Amino acid sequence: MVHVAKVLTLLTCAVFAPAAGTANEAISFDGSWKEQGFLRLFSNDFGQRGRQLDIVSDGTVSLLWRNRPIGTACLILA
Repeated sequence: MVHVAKVLTLLTCAVFAPAAGTANEAISFDGSWKEQGFLRLFSNDFGQRGRQLDIVSDGTVSLLWRNRPIGTACLILA
């Protein structure tokens, strides 16, 4: 049986700027992001390559996260 891995490049990001003003910031996938898996489920394979994020998923579930400065948030969905 052959399993075909799907390469996903789904990136959803919302930036909530502090009340003092807004700042556009390029997202950098520099290796500082951490993967969070779920019990009894296999994890995705993430490739952090600067301004590009590669996601390989074959019926797997996990998320990628990192700490952000107060007043900002970013979510990567796969």
